Formats: sequence, C-alpha cells, structure tokens
Amino acid sequence: MGKSNKKGNDVKTALATAPKCTCDHPFTCTCGNRPPRPSKGHKWDPESQTWGGKGHKQKGASGQIALKSQEARTTDVGKTQVAQWQCLPSQLLEEVCKRQKRICPKYKNIDKAKGKFRYRVILPDGKDTQKDLFFVPASSVVNEEQAKEEACLLALLQLTPTLPHERKLPDPYKLTWLNAINALKTASKDVSNEASVTSGSALTRVAKPSAISTQPSPGCAQASANLIRGTSYASSAERRNMLQEKTRERNARIRRHENIRMANQNHPVFMGARIRKEIERLLRGDTNFLQHDDGEDNTVDAVDDDAQEYVEHRLCHEGFTKRQSRSAFDEVVGKNPAFTEDEWEKAYEACLQWLLVHLNEDQLPEGFDPRGRTLDVVVPDSLKQTGTKHNSSGTDGCPPETLVVAAHYGLTVPEANELCKMASRGTREPEDVLWEIVHEAVGATCHQLNTPLIERDSNVESTHEEVEALQAIFGSDFSSVREGTFVSNSVMLKEWGLSLCVVVEEGLYPSRLPEKVLLSGKWTVGQVGTSIHYEIAKFLSSFQPGEPVFFEIHGLVLSLLQNVERLKTESLVSLLDIDSEITSTIKRSLDDRALEPSRERGKLQSRVIRRARERSPFWSKLPTDTRPAVAHPNIPRSLNSIRKSLPAASARTEFLRVMREADKSFSRDRSEPAWSSRSRYWGYRMWKDDIPQFILEESPNDAKIVVCQPRRLAATGVATRVAEERGEQQAGVGSVGYVVRGDSAMGESTRLLFCTTGVLLRQLQTEGALDCITHVVVDEVHERHLDTDVLLGLLKQSIGSRKNIRVILMSATLDAGRFAAYFGENTPRIHIPGRTYPVKDYMLEDVLLMTGYIPRKQKKRNGDSSGSIDKDETSMEESNLESVDFPPKELTSHGFPVEDLVRRIDETLVDYDMLGQLVKHLIANSSAGSDGSILVFLAGAPEINRAQEAVKRWTDGFPLLLLQLHGGLQPREQNLVFKPAATGLTKVILSTNVAETSITIPDCTIVIDSAREKQSSYDAANRMPLLLEQFCSKASLKQRRGRAGRVREGKCYKLISRSTYDGLRDHGEPEIQRCALDQTLLTLLFLGVESSAKGLFMESLLDPPSKVSFVAAIDSLRQLGAIATPSGEDLKLTPLGTHLAGIPAPPMVGKSCREAALAMAAAMSVGRSPFLKIDVSRKRGKDKIDERAGIEEMKNHQILEGRRNLFTIVGNSDHALLASVFLKWKNLDSGGGSRKRFCDSLGLSIPGMRDMLQLFRQLDTALASIGYISSVDSDRNGHSWRIIRTCAVAAMSPAQLVKVVRPATVYHETAEGAREKDGQAKELKFYVRTSVDASAKSNGNSWNGKEERVFMHPSSSSFATCSYGCPWLVYFSLVRTSKAFLRDVTECSAYALLLFGGKLDVQASKGVIVVDGWAKLSANARIGSLVGGLRLKVDELLEKKAADPSFDVAATKEMQLIVKLVVSDGLGI
Repeated sequence: MGKSNKKGNDVKTALATAPKCTCDHPFTCTCGNRPPRPSKGHKWDPESQTWGGKGHKQKGASGQIALKSQEARTTDVGKTQVAQWQCLPSQLLEEVCKRQKRICPKYKNIDKAKGKFRYRVILPDGKDTQKDLFFVPASSVVNEEQAKEEACLLALLQLTPTLPHERKLPDPYKLTWLNAINALKTASKDVSNEASVTSGSALTRVAKPSAISTQPSPGCAQASANLIRGTSYASSAERRNMLQEKTRERNARIRRHENIRMANQNHPVFMGARIRKEIERLLRGDTNFLQHDDGEDNTVDAVDDDAQEYVEHRLCHEGFTKRQSRSAFDEVVGKNPAFTEDEWEKAYEACLQWLLVHLNEDQLPEGFDPRGRTLDVVVPDSLKQTGTKHNSSGTDGCPPETLVVAAHYGLTVPEANELCKMASRGTREPEDVLWEIVHEAVGATCHQLNTPLIERDSNVESTHEEVEALQAIFGSDFSSVREGTFVSNSVMLKEWGLSLCVVVEEGLYPSRLPEKVLLSGKWTVGQVGTSIHYEIAKFLSSFQPGEPVFFEIHGLVLSLLQNVERLKTESLVSLLDIDSEITSTIKRSLDDRALEPSRERGKLQSRVIRRARERSPFWSKLPTDTRPAVAHPNIPRSLNSIRKSLPAASARTEFLRVMREADKSFSRDRSEPAWSSRSRYWGYRMWKDDIPQFILEESPNDAKIVVCQPRRLAATGVATRVAEERGEQQAGVGSVGYVVRGDSAMGESTRLLFCTTGVLLRQLQTEGALDCITHVVVDEVHERHLDTDVLLGLLKQSIGSRKNIRVILMSATLDAGRFAAYFGENTPRIHIPGRTYPVKDYMLEDVLLMTGYIPRKQKKRNGDSSGSIDKDETSMEESNLESVDFPPKELTSHGFPVEDLVRRIDETLVDYDMLGQLVKHLIANSSAGSDGSILVFLAGAPEINRAQEAVKRWTDGFPLLLLQLHGGLQPREQNLVFKPAATGLTKVILSTNVAETSITIPDCTIVIDSAREKQSSYDAANRMPLLLEQFCSKASLKQRRGRAGRVREGKCYKLISRSTYDGLRDHGEPEIQRCALDQTLLTLLFLGVESSAKGLFMESLLDPPSKVSFVAAIDSLRQLGAIATPSGEDLKLTPLGTHLAGIPAPPMVGKSCREAALAMAAAMSVGRSPFLKIDVSRKRGKDKIDERAGIEEMKNHQILEGRRNLFTIVGNSDHALLASVFLKWKNLDSGGGSRKRFCDSLGLSIPGMRDMLQLFRQLDTALASIGYISSVDSDRNGHSWRIIRTCAVAAMSPAQLVKVVRPATVYHETAEGAREKDGQAKELKFYVRTSVDASAKSNGNSWNGKEERVFMHPSSSSFATCSYGCPWLVYFSLVRTSKAFLRDVTECSAYALLLFGGKLDVQASKGVIVVDGWAKLSANARIGSLVGGLRLKVDELLEKKAADPSFDVAATKEMQLIVKLVVSDGLGI
C-alpha cells in the first residue's frame, strides 16, 4: 500500500481502547503502555497519546502508528481469502465508478442452466441507454461468486486497463487479472510493434503471479486462464455500429462479387440474318418440313409411349404446336422409342434443336425467334416467354383471383391457374404453394431443430440486431410485422415497384434458414416470377444456417432484376410434381450415341499401315546393289597411326570374332564376356568412331550400317570425322553419310549412315524399312532417352523375324546387367577399357580445407546463397567458434571444424562465392606453363551468369579467359571453347551438361562440378511440362569427371559433401517416365505394335512409363480426334491420326496445315523462340550521357515498337506473330543482306530463323508425302489473320484451353459522362483445367471439375495485353518453374472455338453451348441449334479430308460458310 496521512476509523478505535501512558519523559516509558518509538526523530505527546514530530529521514519513516494487522476474511460463496488491504473485483469496480462519477453497476445472472453461472455487469450511462456498458464472460462457471467477479474484471479491463489492480486483488482473481493482462500484451504484439495508448502502460507493469501451493477445494472460486468477453461490443451503440459496419462490408463483398460475375458472364455468340438463312438451307437440304403449318391441329392422335408424351408435352409448353412436336419426335427419334426415363431429357433436347433448324423464324415461339435485335443478332440467354405468337394463352374465362396472383407474383396465367388449383385443394395460400414448389425443385430441405433455450436467446438477439440494422439502413422502406412466432421482414424496391419479404420464425432464425422468401408487386420486368423465386431458393440452399441472410438475399434480388435478360427461364408447370413425374428426370442426360449421329473421325484402321517405301537408295537398295566400299582406304600416315594407337584397335580382332560367332548381337560390361549362339543381341562400350568402321572394313560389299545418336550434333560431328578418317572429302559423297532433322547428306554409295534415333523411328513407319539394313548400332543407350527406349523395344520385338539384322548397343557407362537381362540371359558382352588418365577426386570438405572459405551461417533464405564474409564477421565467428569445446575434428586454416562449416552450406544451392574463391585458388596455385583449362558444370544459363559475376569479382587481376557454353549461344560463341587460350591465360569454361557427353574439350584438366542439373519432366495429370533442378546421378558425375583425364592426369572438385554423394541415385530416371507420350503412342499405333488401352507394348519396355502418363496420352489424342476406342479397350487410329503420325511434329502442332500454319508448327517445334531478349531497363546518368548506350537503347525501343505494331496487326496471338515474321523473312531474298536487316529490325536470331526454315521444309515435305500438296487454293485464306488464329485454336484446343477471368468493370466520370476505365494486364487471371487420375480417365472422365491458376510469362507478347474480346485462349507451352507460366497463347474467337474446339454440347433449351464440358458460350436457342448442326458438317469434312487428301474441301459450301463465320465473327459481312 502507498503512503497516507489520514487515519482510518479502525486506527482511532484502537487508540481509544488502549491504556494510557502516564510517563512524562518525551522519549522513554516506564509503565509499558506506550507504543514503540518509530524513530529517533519522534517525540511523545501525552495529550494525544501519540508519537509526534517529522520522524527520522530514513526511508519509510512516518508519523503513523504501526498497528497489528487483522486476519484475512473468507467469503461465503467463493471461499476466497481477502486480506485487510485487499478488495474483491466488485469492490474495486464500485470505487472506479465513484471516481468516474458513474452509476453503481448492476448485476444479472443470464445462464439459466442448473449448476452454471454467467453474470452480466451493466454500467448505466444515466443519460442514454444506448451507451450503457455491459460485460459478459464468454463461458459459464460453476461458482456464482467467480462468475460475478470475472464479469467485474472484464469491466475493469475496459475502464482502467493501466492500473495495477493485481496489487489489491486476492487470489485467484489476481491470477485471472494477470492472465488477462498477458493476453492483452500478446494480442498487442500481434497487431502492432507498439502498444496502444489505452493498454501500453499496463502491459509494462504486469507482475508475476504468485505460486499457488495448494489445489483449490471443490466449490471454491478458481483462476481462469483465458478470460474473454462473450460479445465483441460493450454497448448497444457499439453493437449497432459494428453491425452496420459488418453489413457495409458484406454488401461491398457482394457487390464486388457480382461485378466480377457480371464481367465474366458466358461469352455471347452472334449470327446475322443472312448467314442464318444460308446455314438453314445447308442443314435442311432438300427437305421442307412444316413450312406451311398454319397452327394447332387438335386431330393429332394421342400416344401411348411415355417418352413421346413427355417430349411433346414439353415442346407444347414451350409454344410449339402438337403437329410440330409430333413431327420432330418422328424425325429425330424415329419409330424406336425404347427409352428409359434417364433418356427423356436428351430426347427433348434433340427434338427441340430439330424444330429450331427446320422451322422458319416467323414460326418460332417467342424467346426462340432471334429477329429484331441489335445489329440483327441475338443477345444470348434472352428471356423466353410462354406461348406462341399465333396461339397465345389468353385470359378469357380465368377467375379474377388467378389474374391477381399472376400479376402479384410475376407469373403467367397458366402458371397462376395451376397454382390456385393446388392451393384450393390443400386449403393453403398460393404464395405458400409457390415457395414449396421452387424449394423442392432445387432439392432443398428444411431441418427442424430442437434449439436449446440458450441458442434461442442468442437467435432472438441476432434477429433484433438484424432488424435494427435494417431499420437504420432502409428507413421507412423497411417494415417488420410479427404474426405469432413468425416475423415478416419486408423492404420496398421502389425502382422496380416490388416488395421483398423474408419470413422467419423467431427463436429459430438464423440457426434455421427463412421459412419463405417472396417477391411481389408490379412486375415491370416481365413474367419471370418463377425464375427469380427459383434462383432465390437455389441461392439459399447453398447457405449454412447460423448467420443472418437478409442482406445477401437483397443483393441477389437486385442483381437478378438488373440482369433479367440473362436470367435462365424456369416454368412453374415443369417444376410441379402433380403434372408428371418429370422432376426426377429433369436433370438427367442421355448417352450421346442414342440420339446423335456418330462423331468418329472416319473409318478406323483395323490393320497395320505402312507408308510407301522411301526412294532414298540407302533404304531401298540391297547391299549387293550398292556400290562397294573401300575396305582400307588410303589415308595420311599420321591419321592412320592415331587410329592404331587407340584402345579400340587392339580389340578389333576380338570384336569381329564375337560378331561372327554370335547369332545376332552382344552386350558388354566389365565382367567376364559371356555369350551364346541362342542370343540375338549384342552391345558394347567402345569408341563410337571405330566400331562401325570395323564392320564396314570387314564386309565392304555386304554391310549397310545405321548408327543412331541421341543428338543431331553428335550424329553430324561423328559422320564428318569418320568420313575424314576414310579419306572422303565430306559426308555424303562416299560411303559415309548422315540424316538429322532438317538436314541430310547421303548418296547412292552410302553404306554407313549416322542419324538421330527419332529419324530411325520415323523410317520404321515406311514399308520394309530395314529390309536392306544389316547392322543397327545404338549409341549412348545409358542416357535412356525416350526414342532410344522405344527403339530398343521395337528391335527386340522384331529381331526374331529378321535374320539379316544385327543390333549393337554402345555406351560409356552402360548398366550391362540390366540390358543383358532385358535382351536375354546369354547376351554376349565385350569390354574394351578406354585410354584415360587418372583423375583425383575432391569433395566439399576438401574444397573448404584448401581454400579456407568460411560460409555464412544459414538464415532465412532470401534468394541469395552468397557466402561472402568480411573481416569483422570473420573475427566474430572465430570468437564464437573458439569458445565452444569441440571434439577433435579436422580444422581449416582458420581453425574451424570442417563438419560445422559443411552444415552451414545449403547444398541444394550453389555457393557462388565459394566457387569464385576455388577458381582463384586453382589459378593462383597452378604450375608455371600449365596449359590446362578449367571446366565448371552448372545447372543452366542463369546459374552460369551468376557464376560468371562471382568469378570475375574474386579473380580480379588474375590472368584468365572466362567463357560460357550452353545451347542458347551462337555457334561461333560455342566454338571459342575449343580454341586454346593465349599464352599465360587460364581458360575457364562455365558450361551446362552439354559438355557432359555431346562434346569434348581437349585441353580440360580440371573439372568443378556443382552436381546440379535441370531436367525436363512432365506432369501427366495436368499435361504440363516441368523444368526441375535436381542433383545429378552418380553416372552423370562419372561422365563429367572423365572430362578432366583426356590429355593428362586431372582433378575433379565436387561441390557436395561425401554424405550427399553417397545418397545420390546410381543412374538417372529414364526419359520415358518423365515426358509426354502423345507422339510416341501415335507412332506405336501406326506401327501396329500397340493396340490396347492397357499399353501392353509399353509395359514390355526396359522401364515402362507410368499408367498416368499413358492414359493422359490416350486422352489427349482422343480429344484431337486422332484415335478412337470403339470397344473400350482397343485403340484405333482415325484417318486424321494416320496423317498426324507421319508429320514430324507434336500432334497438337501437326493438326494445322499449310503455309502460315506450317510456319507456326515449325516455330513451336524448334523449341526456342527466335525473338532475342531486348533489355531497355538501362538508366543513364544525368551528368554524363553515354552516347553509345543511348543509341543502343533507342534501337532497342524501335525493335520493341516494331514487334508491338506487328502484334497489333496479327491480333492477340504469339503463334500468329511467329508465323508473320517467318513468312516475311522467308519471302525476302537470301542474298544482299535483306534477311539480316529484317532480323536486326525485329531482334530476331538468324540461326533460329534458319532452324525454323529447315523444319518448315521438312514439315512441308512430310505433308506432301501423305497427299497434302501445296497449291493456290491451300493458301487462299493465308492473308486472313482470323483464319490463321483459327488454325492455332484448332491445333491446340480443347486440351490446352485457358479461361480468362476479368476484373470488375470500373467507370470514371468524364465530360461526356461515365466511361469504362481501361483495365490493366496484371488484373487478369488465367485458369486451366486440372486432370483426374488414371482410373478416372480410363472411365472417360478427363476433368475433375477443378481449375488451377496459371500466369502469363513475360516473354509472351500477350504479357501486356489488358483485355481480350473472348475470354478463352489456347496455349502450346505451359512450363512450371517458380509458377506455372504460359509461354505462348492465342486468343480464341467464338466460332473458332465452336467449330474446331472440341466436343460440342448444344443446350438449346438453356441458351448455352458447352465446349468439351468446360467452355460455356451463350447463344439464342435458334443460333445454338444452327451451330450444332454446322459442327456436324465440319466433322464430316474433316473425315473426308483425312481419308482423301485430294478432296477439295475449300470448294464446299460448308467451308465457305465456316470461313465467313470466322472472318466476320458471325455477322456474315
């Protein structure tokens, strides 16, 4: 307690009863009745019988009398011990109220449950009851005193949070107060770093709670660990404000959601009147049904079939006559109406579409007639009205109450009539019947709840709060009427002349949804009452009880009224159970095969197909008919000496002996050779240059050899070197040649052909492809490329029937055991050791020891893995490390344990500073006159750039030549790595894994290996290619290590620890298990080796692909129309698939044809964009202007401006942009530098354009070989970019569709009024479909209903596009790095998507067309039916063209209409 100069009443009483001191001495007492002297400064006063004076100046001295403390009292209810100086929370609260001049608090127990107490403390304001403060704990307790005192503690927390009440409070309330204060402190830290004004000082004065040594007795008050308020407000006014704020936020969310929904409605489809007439004539043909139907014919006979009765009843209800309905059913369904109830809805849809095509527009009922609209086209989803023009439902003879109900609730007269009949039969009100019908139609149920009394009180309170908020917001437009236990809350919608009424039951709402919701009044928007009430019921069915819903219903109704023209029309009669049992079948669908014509893409192939034999002499002439090769040509003596000195030369005799003894083939490894006459396979690990020459030298007259390489560079390079060794001028003029994609060099005398594995697979599609071949050599089989694994499977399967073929497998690191087991246990093997020098290995621990590098301690990663450290930090680290008592460990030069430093390094990232310091150490300690180079392996080009910066920083001033090597460089830049460095310079090469196997750097003596690589993969479930960075396999590290021992002893530094190395996999994952299988499956189906959906051939491969990848390929090809599954298990090629299998491009690309389409196909197949990266982010200083940099920057701006202009011309399409630049470049003269100037003007890569040209020619040749010959007619529409973009859409949809979600439309005020504000590209969102698992796909389901958000890649020309006319795009490349990025896209047009975008589902009754079950477009029922009929014609055209390439599709009426629709976007102009 603090100091006080006043004496309490208890002190005065004690002095009055104490015996008096009669001693006269001022300081000493002899009678013993004087109290002890407080200090030397006090003097006894005999009159007042007290010690007087100021007292001694020591701390705590005063003139007060020290009295004996009284014993603590114990409360009756809570058993709380209260000391003399302590107060209960209720007492403290009363003192606070007196100081603040408040009315004394009031208490009320609000928990009526037996044995439970929860008090409410009310602090009256005295003037305004709305400002009364009340506090209620969140939970009940079993002790009444505790309940009351905890409510008082809540009040003290609100009124005086800064006072240290814990000094006066007794236990357990002291501990409860401290816990509450600590909770406030924690909450304040979560909200802000600074304490709030009201609670900041209290948070710094919290004392530690005293320990409670004994357990509280049962029935005593106990401390609460979490004392919180039961309400988020402390007064009625605060509650009202919070409710209003919550309402405003909810309404804002609703408006925002509605604005986004409105901005992303189904894209409308328009069609002009003239082109509608043309399509009608095309679809009708020579038939003339019902063109002179004058109206209703009551003489039409009744039917006994339930399905026909249902269809005719629905059609008549829509306004068609009985004669029209009967004719449609007879024409569409025929005389075989054997339908189940599940098929009735589909039969109705088919008959409706038939009528919409075969009736004139003036014969159609209202709502189906597309005439009289803006631009003579139809706004989609327009409101349909019941009745026809010629036979409308009149009101004659209707009871007046029926007309009143129809007008009051927005119903048609037939609907109101039926409603009144039902109401009269059940003695109910029509409004009750209306709500019951729509409520049951959406499948909603009303659960009766046994609401507890406490919950009822809470519900009543929530209802009152909602009513108060509604009154505050709507004012006089709102009314609330109580009828028994029901409350009707109504609000007037003056703008529409309607009243919204929500009826709830008091005490149950909002724990139970409203009993009914009705909209009544003057229906100026039309007779759409049923539709709006149906939407309200459907909206409520999605809500979970527990929250008030009036505001949500109000927002929904406003949205429906504002967009009534887009409202889906529902008929009340169709929702009634009493008319027919149709409600159970209204949402069912029929099998497409039951009613619709088959959409198979042509007659299926039932036999193995082979193309015509290639005319090339190498493939078509037998060895005996080919010019003999020179066995041992004359070559320079130096070259001959080099060949004889190679290790392979010493094994020549052994190799040829095995060749003669083995039946067909052999395989080798480091184990003892083992072969058998029964074995037909053989493989080896030898020099790739020598083995084919051994065969040719042994059999110059009888051998024809094909050598398969995994890469074009290896095939051409080895062919050139072998031709040189055989004394030939170049490949193609003598016995040695090559064939790669886009390039070939071979002649009539070629006997040794080098090619890529893909070329050989393509050749196998021709008839008798290997009849003239004696040896097939497959090199680098350890790399496990997809084509290599498939080729091995094909060779294994076919070698038994071909006695003329010998298969040889070559590899530097072949897993001979697995290959031998795959080809047979007795497969012959041979091993020839290579001539390499020893290479010494160093691991991460060794690098740290030799360089003395100290990495940083690992912290939260922020994208920088740098390990640089300054001297101050080094000293600090040394002191920290030296203070620890480490066990004996290997120490660095700084005295740090190596193990601790290794733990600091994140080995999944490259420490570029450590790499730079290592290069510096190697150059500084290299021997004088050393001419060896350093080869550094990194994951990719970005990593190379970062490593280059680090090496430059660390080796500043050192003599070195720093070079890069990766696939993105020009050939002249790549060739620099093979040239020796100048004297005194050390060549350092930063390379990707391209230097691992494809090329050899002759002077390399040191390898620094980051042990990282980027490997392409494939997400089969989502059909998304991935680029993943990961650790290399041990086999890859071994290959890299070998690059350092080519010329002399070398060293290899691996930047990973020994433990990490031990955990690496032995071999890399085969490509067949991580890539798309679309093209491979097409090839296998064409060859006839795969024919089952179970993938029997795939399962027979060395490493079969996953089931998910195989099923994904089937699904993709099925969507393209390339394959079909007539029996569910067998896979058959369609004519289109047959042609796609012959095009050397991905199936998605091969689907489009001729000039511009070929250019797009070549651009997408080349794998790298020809557009160079243009950097315009350079900033120049204000004081000093770099003139050269300024000119370069201006040039870059001109390049980008030229690209933007060209992109504007071709439309929103990366693919059309590529086609445009390629065709412009191709049409220029190859001489005079015009092509180079064109590339410079647009920032194009000249080698990239040349690669596209090679692919263009190859694709053109492939198309011509299967009958698609270039002509004037084939490029008739080559000038129309709409047609070119449609080709891209046809090639890539529907599997690669993208949905664009627009932001809410924003308007701004201008002098001309409100105008729509331009959006931003970053506000657009893009989504693709996610696929299901393999089991679901095998059942025909390719989509699980989920979507994944993707992002536009900055390299795409569409990256800055702010808006799209159609919210659907197609893409070719979707790569997942940090995010899922779309690299190239094309905007769809409505008709490109409808006519070429996948399976079409026309729902004429709903005014919707669905493409491939996902993309929805809105169209008038008439237009939708015409589009559906035209789409069938398109499919027939594709079948004819695929089956007969000579068929002139451009001359057909169908194609002319299609072109007109696509070019004019349906207007037919």
